[in-house]
Amino acid sequence: MEKALAWLEKVGNKLPDPLTLFVLFSLTVIISAIASALQVSVVHPGTKEGKALITIRTRSKAVCKSL
Repeated sequence: MEKALAWLEKVGNKLPDPLTLFVLFSLTVIISAIASALQVSVVHPGTKEGKALITIRTRSKAVCKSL
């Protein structure tokens, strides 16, 4: 049990500050929303098929439409 707690403490100490994690996640969500509003898409290099950006907002709209 002591080894497990020591490992958990060691891993936990390597994590960034919770505020840093929150800010990074928030920036990711904001950038994703902006890219979605601008209708950004990407091309898969293997298949050359275009893919539209799927965000939380677009996914929830699709779920609501299917109900």
